[in-house]
Amino acid sequence: MTTTPVRVRALLVVASALTLAATAARGDEPLRWKFNKGQTLHYTLTQKVRSKSEASGKTFEVLQNQETDMSWKVTDVDASGNAEMDQTMDRILLTVSGPGNDTKFDTKTEPAGEEPPAAKMLRGLVGNPIHMKMSARGDISGVTVPPKILDAFKSLSPAGGGGAMFSEDWIKKTTSQATIVLPEGPLVKGDTWKSNKSQPWPFGTIVLDTTYTFEGLTGADDRIGMVVNADIKAPPERPATIKMLSSDGKGGVRFDPKAGILRGSELNLKMTMQITVNGQAIKADVDTITHMDEKGEGSK
Repeated sequence: MTTTPVRVRALLVVASALTLAATAARGDEPLRWKFNKGQTLHYTLTQKVRSKSEASGKTFEVLQNQETDMSWKVTDVDASGNAEMDQTMDRILLTVSGPGNDTKFDTKTEPAGEEPPAAKMLRGLVGNPIHMKMSARGDISGVTVPPKILDAFKSLSPAGGGGAMFSEDWIKKTTSQATIVLPEGPLVKGDTWKSNKSQPWPFGTIVLDTTYTFEGLTGADDRIGMVVNADIKAPPERPATIKMLSSDGKGGVRFDPKAGILRGSELNLKMTMQITVNGQAIKADVDTITHMDEKGEGSK
């Protein structure tokens, strides 16, 4: 039988004590966003959507990829760490592939001629800062949409097919839901908390119930797991009815506790819906993969 030398055992005891002390200190400190006046954060939001529908024995599939570069410029921070900032979409790259519809659009390219309303709307989103307030926990409030963005939405009025999907309320909800809201108190591994978000869709309002689980420090970042359950609600006056048959959403967040910023997130959400129009049932499968990645301060 081998006996561990006294010196080695002492070092192990010290190491264990330091580990426990570090864990206790980490657990006593709430996770918070940390902003600095004049700071600019750059993110890229990538969303890939595959939708497949079946009706009258036929199957239709559409693929849509959208990449959005955005920047958060912190204009002021109060004594409690709450910030005022301008969020600007710097570039939008969109590709769509489907039956009779293959499109690639990049706001960085100059228009070759008269563009459709959707392209004009996307150009109107770029380069126009949306002002907002963000608490140290991540709550967003006081969203102010600039007139140039609202003007861009006018081409997508209800008569033009936009409706609630493209409105001042829509962009306020989109902006306020683009981040994670952290819980009040300190976190230990296994702690959970919930959030509820809603967003207009063409056929109604989609509701996302999210459960977050704190998984602890992984490398330099904290890992927060996500499980998402989706439902959809359509107003009764709509000619079409829609029902969520199933949903399955899983993902995670990488949050830097030292810098106090989001480093990245991902979500894979699978939904199966049934849409009934004039007595005809259409089954639709929608798979969405969303990534948000921090590009580093000062990057373009």
